[in-house]
Amino acid sequence: GFGAFMANSARNFSQFQTAESQGWENRQQGYLSELALVSAYALMTLLTSADQEAATKELKPYLQKPFKAALAAIEKRFPNLPTEIEAIDLTEWQ
Repeated sequence: GFGAFMANSARNFSQFQTAESQGWENRQQGYLSELALVSAYALMTLLTSADQEAATKELKPYLQKPFKAALAAIEKRFPNLPTEIEAIDLTEWQ
């Protein structure tokens, strides 16, 4: 959904041609890098227990490997992340 949309639109490549020149253009949109957005998408995928394979397929092909790496890193570092998040008492943050 929304996470994949943001990650996929963070950087755009396009070809251009004028009477004088031709080439490729690379444009980054927004403040977060593609890798930051892919990591956030991986985090949300894990927290919502979304289908990881389906989430991977929503990304541009070159973002799929970093997405899988982010999933693996988060799962390794925080194996019980959803449970740990649910246990946080937000009233203690006041």
